[in-house]
Amino acid sequence: MSSNAADEVNAAMSGTSTDLIVWALTNTSSLNSPQPNIRMSNAVVRVGRYAMPPKAQQKPGATPLADCLNDTTLPVTATLSGCWRLAVGVEPAHNQVEGQAIDTNDTRMQQVTFANGIIYGALDTGLNINGHIRAGIEWFAARPHVTGGRVHAQLAGGGYAGLADANLSYPALAVNDNGAGVVAFTLVGPGDYPSAAYAGFDSKAGVGTIHIAQAGVGPDDGFTNYAAAFGIDPPRTRWGDYGAAVVDGSSIWVASEYIGQTCNYTQFIASPIGRCGGTRSALANWDTRITKIAIAD
Repeated sequence: MSSNAADEVNAAMSGTSTDLIVWALTNTSSLNSPQPNIRMSNAVVRVGRYAMPPKAQQKPGATPLADCLNDTTLPVTATLSGCWRLAVGVEPAHNQVEGQAIDTNDTRMQQVTFANGIIYGALDTGLNINGHIRAGIEWFAARPHVTGGRVHAQLAGGGYAGLADANLSYPALAVNDNGAGVVAFTLVGPGDYPSAAYAGFDSKAGVGTIHIAQAGVGPDDGFTNYAAAFGIDPPRTRWGDYGAAVVDGSSIWVASEYIGQTCNYTQFIASPIGRCGGTRSALANWDTRITKIAIAD
């Protein structure tokens, strides 16, 4: 199951679409023969509109990597000064902006689940909530069947999840055979550091109440936030490449990225430099939270 609004799929879609694409690989039994003849087909299902999500503002806090890139006074050798020399090889502009808005992916679907004849998936989308554009989630349920070697599909459910005062990104949805599940994601906003969060899911009722599995304790302070200093083109405040959710009996395991540490510039430049007492690396400070959640049958 996939989408087609993002540029890497179809630049002509202008970042928005109402297409859900269901894929099937058929005649896989032929892989056991001397001359395999597998076939791939797809079906397009009309769904509620989704669109490229905006970047997410994050709660202000300490960003010592930015401070290091901006510094020109820290002695690093007998003749050279500037903390930046410990991070990059070419002197950057010393105006790195702290507390950058972070990436919320595009509209690609990164995980799907097949349960009791239905495929479930979720993607990032822009949502208009009380006049504010936030990053949120659209989920889908599609019932596929194969006729004449080609896949066909009908929409079995769908909906949205979002907050007026925060952004939800990188969703991962897992569902059991009874239609009960969990959707995991990162929650971040002007009043929230990047946090690992989740919500219960029901195939009929949709996404339930949002819970924080692990609250973030500081802002994202990774090197992609300061793209110009590291020669990244185009600039991208990269975040959360992956989330995960998987059914394990009567439980679901979920994993989402969050920020589990914070430190100031003085702590950052203490030996070993950039480690802040072993809580981060010099160029990144994100963590992955793994949570086991019991679900009702």
